[in-house]
Amino acid sequence: MKYKFVAFHTMMRGAGKPGYVVNCAKALADAGVNVLVLDAVMYEQGAIAHQFFEILGATPVIENEKNLYDLIHDYEALCLDSSAPPSEAEAEPLPLANHLEYPESSCFRGYRYPDVCSRTTRLPDLPLISFLPGNNGRVVEVRERIDFHELHESRSGHQFFEYIKAALSERFDVVLINAPAGHQEISGILCGQIADLILAIDLDSPVLEPDASFEACRQLAQRVHKEGWRRIEVKSVKGHSLSEVVKMILQDDDTR
Repeated sequence: MKYKFVAFHTMMRGAGKPGYVVNCAKALADAGVNVLVLDAVMYEQGAIAHQFFEILGATPVIENEKNLYDLIHDYEALCLDSSAPPSEAEAEPLPLANHLEYPESSCFRGYRYPDVCSRTTRLPDLPLISFLPGNNGRVVEVRERIDFHELHESRSGHQFFEYIKAALSERFDVVLINAPAGHQEISGILCGQIADLILAIDLDSPVLEPDASFEACRQLAQRVHKEGWRRIEVKSVKGHSLSEVVKMILQDDDTR
């Protein structure tokens, strides 16, 4: 399979991005692909869970601490005052339950991290589709925003997201990422550091250029490649059917 981590991005709300994500998850599962939907909308009620119900008739069970926001929060707690998580080789066992809300841990490159795979939830009666929500599903007010600059500068945030990618890569065939609209930091991190393919969703709008999301994602991919990290493919879904979008994910083609 050409692409393992696929991010959906748009510069404008109301572009139907959650529907694209869930419809693609269904199509991939119908083709026998073990797929995870990772929702990165952390500070408001996301639409993915509603789309699961509307499109699949399945309501995911969203539990406290089993979401992306609390995973990052627990990682910050695990680092404490250090610039990195605890070493796997520490002599004393780590008392995770004392300071982590969700205490399961995993090891990666000699360090311990709050486990990400155990926070995913399979959809009822749909064993090939799993869900990692952005929050606990009951957000009614703005939560404290994560300082991603501090996370990367003082908490080895880059390696933390490398761990997330490595862990999810072992468990799932494809990870579909619902990146928040616009220029939110978490969108840049997930698109720039984790995604192998970014699918840009653009609509005709009087306030945006015709291909605003595609151009923003293309520029991000160019910066990442120029800095010597890796290559990210960017494609537009404009004018393409669902089956054509799924084909973009399943195999390399020349569709822009």
